[in-house]
Amino acid sequence: MIKFIRTENLKAKKSGEYLIHLLAPIILVLGMLFLSFLYGFSEFRQIIYLLDLISIGLPFMISIVVTINIEQERQAGNFKGILLNENKLKYFFTKIFRLWVMGFLAIVFSVFLYELLIGNFNYMELVLKSILILTVTMLPTYLVHFFVDMRFSRNISIFLGAIEAMINAVFLTRLGDYLWKFFPCSWISRSLRYYSIIKLQNIKINIDYFSKTIVLIVTIIIVLFLLFWYRSWEGNNIEE
Repeated sequence: MIKFIRTENLKAKKSGEYLIHLLAPIILVLGMLFLSFLYGFSEFRQIIYLLDLISIGLPFMISIVVTINIEQERQAGNFKGILLNENKLKYFFTKIFRLWVMGFLAIVFSVFLYELLIGNFNYMELVLKSILILTVTMLPTYLVHFFVDMRFSRNISIFLGAIEAMINAVFLTRLGDYLWKFFPCSWISRSLRYYSIIKLQNIKINIDYFSKTIVLIVTIIIVLFLLFWYRSWEGNNIEE
């Protein structure tokens, strides 16, 4: 696995993966600073709203970095680097794991850069638990975009990422109360929102058994479908 990660890191130096993971947090932090200056949010609410913005924007960032990664493989002989690898399955999940870790680091960079700029490190429990929630709940979105990009095209993947970001924003309202569980991308923002409500209003929220069951079933379906699809995948994709 370490060998595959090193290979991926060498490839990333020739692409924009590192740049996206660096610029996206900086742009988001600057945007939040501007909004805070404009509306005068308290420091606690600044952290809450920053985390909300991260949860909304994550699917779009994921779609871009996955597209960059897969496009390299597509241009290198229509995925021959993957298809001819002796450990095809291990290599594939190493690619996912590596981007997932980079996404985690981008989240950490965003939050701690913002806290550093406002000079406030008083909400470490909130920040650390929120980072954990974001990291866990964004993994299914990576899986979805790897499939979409490899099976269809980069344009469809990026378009889906933009739609998912809008869904995340809309589903933070009451419109998402009953639908969020059916959309893996919204697990990011909804899970974080439930935790934020607990911290803001000091009330306990119990996610109903049905919602938990749906999330579990959808997760299992995504993983199993991706696993079985990838085993028979031969690099074919719809031409753009």
